[in-house]
Amino acid sequence: INWKEIQTMATRSLNGPGQRIQPFTINRETMNAMLGLVWNAGDNLMLKSNLSSGFRAPNLAELSSNGVHEGVYRYEIGNPNLKVEQNLNADLNLEYRHHALFMSASVYANRFFHYIYLSGSNDTWLGFPVFYFKQDNAWLYGSEWQGSLKPTSWGGLEWKELFSFTRGLRTDKQNLPFIPAPHLKNALRYERKHLGKMDGVFAEAELQYVMAQQRPAVFETSTPDYFLLNIYLGCNIPSSTGKWILGLSGLNLLNKTYTDHLSRLKY
Repeated sequence: INWKEIQTMATRSLNGPGQRIQPFTINRETMNAMLGLVWNAGDNLMLKSNLSSGFRAPNLAELSSNGVHEGVYRYEIGNPNLKVEQNLNADLNLEYRHHALFMSASVYANRFFHYIYLSGSNDTWLGFPVFYFKQDNAWLYGSEWQGSLKPTSWGGLEWKELFSFTRGLRTDKQNLPFIPAPHLKNALRYERKHLGKMDGVFAEAELQYVMAQQRPAVFETSTPDYFLLNIYLGCNIPSSTGKWILGLSGLNLLNKTYTDHLSRLKY
């Protein structure tokens, strides 16, 4: 059981008489539950399922915003009447392990009640687009598939693959905002336990393919697909005072011009 209270005070002209957002006090009490099941179908196969509930009380920004968010160049307006966001979740995961091979597939579905989201509008303030915090019942569902292969004959090489898909819909079948596009990652990783005085040495090349997002929410825009090439390097260096952990990453090495659908600065 969780309990949360938020109280705001009058602050000159920000939430005084005549302003859209007035001082308020709210109390929120919620309770969660979870039930899980794991079935070992054999030495190499495992099935896991989970049913759970969750909640998130609206934060201060969602309740009382009334001004420009300079970081993303928009005017945000909160809603003190927002209710607690609650959900029921069901997920199913299947895992297979056999020597050097690992495979996993999972699906999930979330039913949200009073889902809180930031919605664009046709309103503007001094040239800034106005966004409102709103609520609606919604569905959020998706799937994730991953696999890896690391035979001992490869001498420290490992191949990894990951695919992720997410979809969000309001009860009126409108798309939820800020839903990521499906994406696929392929990676080849090389590891060595020891190299000279260093240990935990690794180098990883990753090719990421982000698909086009053709299901934008109202006031969002579609985004095209793109490829990214990333490199990761790292090692541990023992010293008299402990251990130095060094890492180096290079992202988008091909200098691809792209638009991330989750970026709030994409325009």
